[in-house]
Amino acid sequence: MDWENVDSAPINLQTSAGDENSSLRPNPFAAYEEFIEPPPTHVVYYRGHHERSFWRQGRDVVQLVVPVDPSVTKADIVFELATKTHLRLRLGDEPDLFDQELAQPVYKDGSFWYFEEHPETEQKAVVIELDKRLEYSNWPKLFATDVDLSQVPSKASPVGDSPISF
Repeated sequence: MDWENVDSAPINLQTSAGDENSSLRPNPFAAYEEFIEPPPTHVVYYRGHHERSFWRQGRDVVQLVVPVDPSVTKADIVFELATKTHLRLRLGDEPDLFDQELAQPVYKDGSFWYFEEHPETEQKAVVIELDKRLEYSNWPKLFATDVDLSQVPSKASPVGDSPISF
């Protein structure tokens, strides 16, 4: 994975499914979003990305996707949910990619990770599925320290605009 071309500033943006114009910066993970199946959803949920990963959610799951080098194997992955709100992820001998408190609690026993590989390219990702304790809750951020997306006005719907008129 060529991390030199990925913007190093962590960002966490509100976007809407299918809304190409809602992101403030180009999405370095667009190719991965296309081939990795998203969680099923019937409403627009918050989603965002960090320096080396992106996250999205459905009614009962939060999906964290971390693109990795094709040479990474399952022996290289250290994934741990120490508590219902603490996630740790390390890839090989690298420092921990995540060692943080989640914004909301998850079911430890219902959360897991797997590899996803593109059928035609060498793109590979670790996909972590976090089983929400509160089904239908819309997480406004992934980690407790992230920006609360419910407080960030969307480009597609500026503050003050209401679809309801009287």
